[in-house]
Amino acid sequence: MKNSTAPNRKTGRMIAKNLIVLFTVALAGFCGIQAWFTDKSSVDANGINVECQAPDGIEIAVVGHGAPAPTAYKTGNITLSKANCNFLDKLQLTEITGDGTYFSKPSLIQSGGQAHVNPDGEWSKPTENLHYLSFDLYIRAKSQYNISIGKKSTIKP
Repeated sequence: MKNSTAPNRKTGRMIAKNLIVLFTVALAGFCGIQAWFTDKSSVDANGINVECQAPDGIEIAVVGHGAPAPTAYKTGNITLSKANCNFLDKLQLTEITGDGTYFSKPSLIQSGGQAHVNPDGEWSKPTENLHYLSFDLYIRAKSQYNISIGKKSTIKP
């Protein structure tokens, strides 16, 4: 039997595979470190985007609450943003509460990085599309449909 200390092909392939795995792990670690320790420390949130998903044949229009009825409708999915809905221009969502019929805006105190209700402060009436989002949703179709907003309907920021 012949003993050889020369590396064979299987050893070479194993080393190549291990080097590829090592390079991939190193690259993933580098990307993770870069993402965690980013040098950008400020964040910019510029409003709210809402997407409406509709099946084929349904047309949707969204206008600010109390605005005149729309003349243009869109089919399919639509996105509400400041770019295509003027009533969202002044929107600055704040903490409000309500009794099921009316909204109220409490006076708040900031302490310890949290907002708390000021028990001695005056509560005020919030303004629609400034303190909370309020819009009219128009839906039409050329065919007869039963349209409803169900339990699974949501608006998420």
